[in-house]
Amino acid sequence: TIEENLVDALIYPNPSSDLVNLEVSASLLDGEYKIIDYSGRTVEAGEINNTVVSINVSKHARGSYYIHIQKDEETITRTFTLQ
Repeated sequence: TIEENLVDALIYPNPSSDLVNLEVSASLLDGEYKIIDYSGRTVEAGEINNTVVSINVSKHARGSYYIHIQKDEETITRTFTLQ
């Protein structure tokens, strides 16, 4: 359900200027994330190997981004702002 998905992935601080933390539930361990800009271009991707993953986003342009988290059939999308 939607309510369950809300606790499966958090991204903070939001907005951010350098690092964002992706905190996921154990069910998403060994999944993957993609950071996608608003034009739909994947600007970064990586593996989720811990329940909290710190991602350095300082090299990307300011703006809003999607973070797409996937493991098996489960997919979650969150947004964050880089300022």
